[in-house]
Amino acid sequence: MIRHMALYTLTPKAHDEGVRQVVAKLDQSVKNMVGRVPGLLHAEVALNQAPDSPHDLLFYSEFERAEDIPPYLASDIHQSHADMGDGYVENKEGVDVKSSVAK
Repeated sequence: MIRHMALYTLTPKAHDEGVRQVVAKLDQSVKNMVGRVPGLLHAEVALNQAPDSPHDLLFYSEFERAEDIPPYLASDIHQSHADMGDGYVENKEGVDVKSSVAK
């Protein structure tokens, strides 16, 4: 399994429309991708609770294999979600982490 995560800063538009409403909209959108995107096992969006972090939002997802991520990123379903998120998030920083620990 591989975890695909991204941190974002919310834009003034997100604050104007209401942070909780925007986060709920983004979270529902990513949850709707599970079962529709091959290899995507779990996805969620949540507010960052770290008070000194420059990022407001976390996108967290789990995939069966690292090879599942590029097709996910290129999919129409992901593109639709990204288009919906445009204007709400900026300053993305992403990371992919393999879940198994070497023994």
